[in-house]
Amino acid sequence: MQCPPAKLDCDLSATDPGGGNKPGPATGGGGGGDGGSRGCDIDGEKVPCSSKLGTFNDVDKCYWRALDPQPTDPARYEHASRVPEGWKPGDPGKLYNVTCPGPERQLMGGLTFSEEGPQLPAVDPEVLAREAMEKLTLRPPSIASPRGDGKYLVGMPMWMWVDRSASTWGPTSESASAGSVTVTATATVDRLVWKMGDGSTVTCNDPGTPYTADQGMKMSPTCGHRYEKPGSHSVEVTAHWNVDWEVTSGGADSGTLTTTRASDVAVTVNEAKALNTR
Repeated sequence: MQCPPAKLDCDLSATDPGGGNKPGPATGGGGGGDGGSRGCDIDGEKVPCSSKLGTFNDVDKCYWRALDPQPTDPARYEHASRVPEGWKPGDPGKLYNVTCPGPERQLMGGLTFSEEGPQLPAVDPEVLAREAMEKLTLRPPSIASPRGDGKYLVGMPMWMWVDRSASTWGPTSESASAGSVTVTATATVDRLVWKMGDGSTVTCNDPGTPYTADQGMKMSPTCGHRYEKPGSHSVEVTAHWNVDWEVTSGGADSGTLTTTRASDVAVTVNEAKALNTR
């Protein structure tokens, strides 16, 4: 019987040729999603970067677990591979039990000496940045105006704005780690794009300015529109988020990811009635 790469704890036993368990799916190890971030795999199949077998070594695709405590009897080292000539207990290095899951790989392991220990795959900071971005709570824009019950007239200025919060506008931050590398992602809305339902699109670089009665018939100084015909319109606003990420420990790298969230509201625009002065 041979353990498939992703099933690290199967038992060797004699069974009927027709029996046996099917291989289980690969699962990520602990420590903040190391499997996804570091990309540990055996023959292209994802495996945990750590398990009860030890820590995954990307060089030989095996699991290394340091003996604890380390032997002090020099005779134990005579049976280990890779022990440098002249090495003695107390010199740099450790003994590891090496286990190599997968077909025809069981004989690759055994008692092994190493000064460096297991070498994990290199961490891709952008992968961590995307993990951090997935943790962020980014909600659709909270439309304050226009309102579904608002009264709007042809030719009259419509002031548009949204309510701000950390989850609808930012900034809001989350982090993700793998090994010694930590990436922090901070999201902030860059712009709002309003589709007015009459074929017009309005791009606003801030949340918009709330209307007050003293503004009278003025157009919004930051985000507004004027309908030319009466009718019912579905107004959609899309928030375009910039997610700036930075390696905050274990390296030096940065970048920007983007994402969007959208909301909509139905508005009715009526014809303005002229006053009869006769």
